[in-house]
Amino acid sequence: AVVDCATWSVPVETLRAANNQDIRRALREFSDKAQNSDMAVVYFAGHGIEVDGQNYMIPIDAVLQRDRDVYDEAISLERILQTIETAKSLRLVILDACRDNPFAKTMKRVTALRSLRRGLVAVGPMDANTLVAYAAKGGSVAEDGDGENSPFARALLKHLPTPGLDLRQAFGL
Repeated sequence: AVVDCATWSVPVETLRAANNQDIRRALREFSDKAQNSDMAVVYFAGHGIEVDGQNYMIPIDAVLQRDRDVYDEAISLERILQTIETAKSLRLVILDACRDNPFAKTMKRVTALRSLRRGLVAVGPMDANTLVAYAAKGGSVAEDGDGENSPFARALLKHLPTPGLDLRQAFGL
């Protein structure tokens, strides 16, 4: 997928410090707007965790007292992918997620067999027009950095506007 990001003239919507309800509402509204668009991009910065082989993004109001609370209090990557599935030529999800579980010390495991691992898991093969880019490889933790943006976000801001940029190469896919 070679995309000239410098020529994008698309509406951008931003949510900051969003809670669960706000994120779900925004995804629903974005899904309607992205219906049959040429491209749709979702960028998430924050915490993400993996539970039973599924990735979840954590809203600011999540409490996650038990491992099973993630299904109600976090947003699954699958839900984000459903939001952009009708875009025709490019569906891109960028996860600038720390991949560490901020609830690891306090979260109770209700189901002993439930897998709670550090990091997010890589998503299996997808449609050729769907890309999921991660700030850190599976099982590792992305750096927060010392400035306003993470090192990953700074690299995106620097390189995404490059004319003729091949996104698969840029994200190491």
